[in-house]
Amino acid sequence: MFTTKDFNSKDLISYLQKEYKATDEIVFENTVMTYIEDIKVDLLAHKYPVIAIDKISENVRMISNDDIGAMKLHTIFQSGARLKDFVDMYFLLEENPLKSYLDSYQLKYNGNSNLVARSLIYFDGIRTQYDVSMIQGKENNWKTMQERLKKAVSNPNLKFGISLSKRATPINKGKGFIR
Repeated sequence: MFTTKDFNSKDLISYLQKEYKATDEIVFENTVMTYIEDIKVDLLAHKYPVIAIDKISENVRMISNDDIGAMKLHTIFQSGARLKDFVDMYFLLEENPLKSYLDSYQLKYNGNSNLVARSLIYFDGIRTQYDVSMIQGKENNWKTMQERLKKAVSNPNLKFGISLSKRATPINKGKGFIR
């Protein structure tokens, strides 16, 4: 979870421990990383402008895909080590073309979107020993994902969409997280 404002990390982790039995805490200024019932929860101040209006989905306020895409691109550009970030970009490209996320990146971070795009196809720094759990029915072939990322970089206006054969089975809503 992100906020654009400072917060007291020690007070927040105390609250999470008391109310939600948070464990395995890492606490820095404006940063809390913990687990609540085996769910990884990161709370941090991300002091950059919000690009698009948040949306409410099932009574949960969600940051926009434009902001998520910009942040994923920023993370990939800065380190490029987490497979998860590349996988997330693969699926974000089903919603919008890369150009949309590059434009959001430019607005949010005022960085060089051409360099950021190139980092999206540099796969040598990825730590592949960490697996990414996928929703059943979603694409999980890394080579296929790499191809989409390469196509997106070579044609940033290309919109991929979801193929009918790759649609995930609907989640049974109202049942919480499945473990």
